[in-house]
Amino acid sequence: MNTIPGRRVIMAVFLVFLLLPIYWLVNMSFKTNNEIVTTMTLWPHQPTIANYMRIFTDESWYSGYINSLKY
Repeated sequence: MNTIPGRRVIMAVFLVFLLLPIYWLVNMSFKTNNEIVTTMTLWPHQPTIANYMRIFTDESWYSGYINSLKY
């Protein structure tokens, strides 16, 4: 597979392999806790930003973040 199309196929497969965890992380962030546990879907049925809102309202998140920066 030294041809350019062959290399492009290999690179495309490699790129999908590398981007899949990022997609999975973002996808899970828009799901509810119940939806994460019960269903395995590629897209959230009811996308929500509640997880992002909780980051700014839950005070325990700040202490965990500061500890991560310290250590």
